[in-house]
Amino acid sequence: MAGASVTKGVACPNCGRVIDKTKIQARNAGLFCDDCAAGMRAKKVEKVERQCPACAKPIGEEDVVCGGCGFDYEIGYSPKAIEAQTTVNTKKRLCPKCGHDCTGLKNATKCPECATGLAFSVSKLRLKEVAMEERTPSKIVHKYFVPLLATVIAIGVYAAFMWATNQTNLIGLGLTKMGVRYFSLCLVTAMSMLLWLEVELPWPQLLLRLLAVASCGYLAEQVFVDATNMFIAYPFVTLAVIWLLFRNLELEVMDAGILALINWPVVFLLVMAFPPELRFK
Repeated sequence: MAGASVTKGVACPNCGRVIDKTKIQARNAGLFCDDCAAGMRAKKVEKVERQCPACAKPIGEEDVVCGGCGFDYEIGYSPKAIEAQTTVNTKKRLCPKCGHDCTGLKNATKCPECATGLAFSVSKLRLKEVAMEERTPSKIVHKYFVPLLATVIAIGVYAAFMWATNQTNLIGLGLTKMGVRYFSLCLVTAMSMLLWLEVELPWPQLLLRLLAVASCGYLAEQVFVDATNMFIAYPFVTLAVIWLLFRNLELEVMDAGILALINWPVVFLLVMAFPPELRFK
């Protein structure tokens, strides 16, 4: 067994006591047991230390908990693994027995290190606890009310800006185009989630946050376009949309950038369905 220390001795055939080889009185003429004084010729035996089933490190005969990985024989798993799971990012999928990080093994049913089943892993229990925590009033306000409030504010600021610039006749058209942005964002995000994007949000919350992104993004577009021109404004608008996706959907910056760049062609294709005089006003 790998990693185990071996002590060679001789076993008494009468009482079974293992005699250390340094205490053997006669090697070839005859051996005498220290306990029962029986003479014998015994074969060499190997005494192997216990090994932890999780990390394979040697542990004492009387030890209940492994000093290396914390595996507990009485409860059958490692409390260290549970502690790591509850204090580290909940997206991690750790083996409840040995603590091995199985995050990248999404379809695995067993831990590759100790073969423990992952169907009832600590990560799933922890995610259930997090889901219960998210039902508190403060969590609900943060995850649902704040995006809705941001949408209402963006639409209000957009209407006020159009009124201040004497473009009240285009408010309806702007709100329609805002709806086009929202539809295109939902479409692109849904397709991207099937291909590569990992968004850890429930669909109702995801759609509400995309509504905030679409409304705030269109407000930025209207302000930038009116302040400069289309070719100068759209690079800045793209950065604004990337930041909104990064902030609202908690994406990586690169993922947010790819999502925004894919979204623009879809937006323009949908806008091309408008009558020519209404497309870019």
